[in-house]
Amino acid sequence: MSRGSVSADDVRVRTYAAAAGALGAIALWGSEMFFWSAPQEPVNVISVGMTWFVYALCSAAALSLVLVTGIQGWRAMFLGGAVMGWLIEGVVVATAYDAFPFQVVWTPLAWHGLVTGLVVLGLGRPEGRWPAWRRALTWGVVGVAGGLWASWWPLERGGMPGLATTVPYLVGLGLLVPLGHVALDRLVRVPVPSRRVLLVAPVLLLVGWLVRVVLAPSPLYLVLPMVLGLTAWVMRRWGDGPIGLELSGVGVSGGLRAHAWFLLAPVGCALVASLLWWAAPEGLPANIVVALGTVAISLWLFGRLVLGGLRRERVEATAVTPM
Repeated sequence: MSRGSVSADDVRVRTYAAAAGALGAIALWGSEMFFWSAPQEPVNVISVGMTWFVYALCSAAALSLVLVTGIQGWRAMFLGGAVMGWLIEGVVVATAYDAFPFQVVWTPLAWHGLVTGLVVLGLGRPEGRWPAWRRALTWGVVGVAGGLWASWWPLERGGMPGLATTVPYLVGLGLLVPLGHVALDRLVRVPVPSRRVLLVAPVLLLVGWLVRVVLAPSPLYLVLPMVLGLTAWVMRRWGDGPIGLELSGVGVSGGLRAHAWFLLAPVGCALVASLLWWAAPEGLPANIVVALGTVAISLWLFGRLVLGGLRRERVEATAVTPM
């Protein structure tokens, strides 16, 4: 091999790392900016960069599980988003153990899995080519829904900022989403790297979880390996083994022109949220509707996947039973 050549293993590692970075950028907006609607504290390059790194690390761990199980399509986005969410909420921060058991489902599964995984990531990578009017309508609806969700924040945070703050936060950082999708387009497919590479992110996060357990022992911490184990089993039942992840979707041939329609979502969210904060400065209880609705939908989807996995296991067991 010449000095300037690149081995197949190097290509796999670089593709895996690039995919994790792109997924982390998309998740950063979907799980942070879209959730919080306006910054809680001053935003700078260092804070954004550190938060992106955390999301990229948790996305890498979720991607490792997706690649090992071979799950594809919307199931990979939903369950992979949930895995990322449980790692964020159960390792990086400890919010998954608050208000038990509601918080185990609400933020990790209902927001990270459903909203970030299926909406922000999934709607950006639909099967087949969407016409411009459908992309515009889809992201416009997402933006309005995000603005309605944001109407409750004054109840918890008091006075909310105006457009001069929300637009750079939602729209400026929203550029990460189409750029992340363009990066995924260029990858087309993520091959399975070596086991050593696949284990880097999970092992780092495992160490972080163990540190939490040692410093503040609580039986609630056992919830994390339980939900991750169940999710891994579901992904394995719906997957075809380590075959790599197909990054299919409109972006494969649509490029930045197709993904730029996403910016209607942060624009709509900023406009609707600012209008509602002005009209109802004390806030509206939209959080109750959104939380209960997304929890119900995410549990329904997760339950369907669990039951489907059980049926697939029974069918396979029957198929191999000797006569």
